[in-house]
Amino acid sequence: MQARYIAARVEEGRTIQEVADLIGIPKSKAADLYRDQAVLNQAAELGLETSQVESAFSLLTVAMGSTKIRSHVGAPLGSQTVIGEAPVPSEKSEELKEIIQWVFGDNEHEPLISDSRQISQLGNVVASDVGLGALREGKTLEEAKQRIQEKGLDPLKALTLKLTTARNALAAASSDVSEFAMDAEIQKLVEDIESLAGSIRSTIDDVDAESVV
Repeated sequence: MQARYIAARVEEGRTIQEVADLIGIPKSKAADLYRDQAVLNQAAELGLETSQVESAFSLLTVAMGSTKIRSHVGAPLGSQTVIGEAPVPSEKSEELKEIIQWVFGDNEHEPLISDSRQISQLGNVVASDVGLGALREGKTLEEAKQRIQEKGLDPLKALTLKLTTARNALAAASSDVSEFAMDAEIQKLVEDIESLAGSIRSTIDDVDAESVV
């Protein structure tokens, strides 16, 4: 509401400094909030569903506070935002759509983050060509982070990292399984995991047998 108030007063002809003085906040914060509201308005004009953004506006504020995410969409610092102009360049419209989807989700996608503390992780991934490519392929934030880690590793270390990540994920999930043991989707996932583990074990056994021969 504060961002909307600032935008409305500026639209009436007041300066950012005047509005900041009016509501008792630093000019820099008022400028950032003006920019963030302008980004939200621009997203709506692009046809994006922004109800989630409006209800969790603080996430947008945190995202726009990330230098790496701001660079991805070409958004300026609040102090450099031009009054009355769209903050995100037209050639960066698709990048803005990506960030809105990854942070807030949409009708077809779940958000990639669960709280504001992961915004910095998202920024690091977006700033990496490898990580950005993974997100654009539909990978999760964790999968994209893992792909970045694997870059430059020798094949053995990369495989070790994948298996370690899988083991840790299964260990973390094991404590919750009993609560949802009768869920059909959970049962299917467990069957898939058993099948994959069996396939990996068969491969190892086959290689062991060949080495003995």
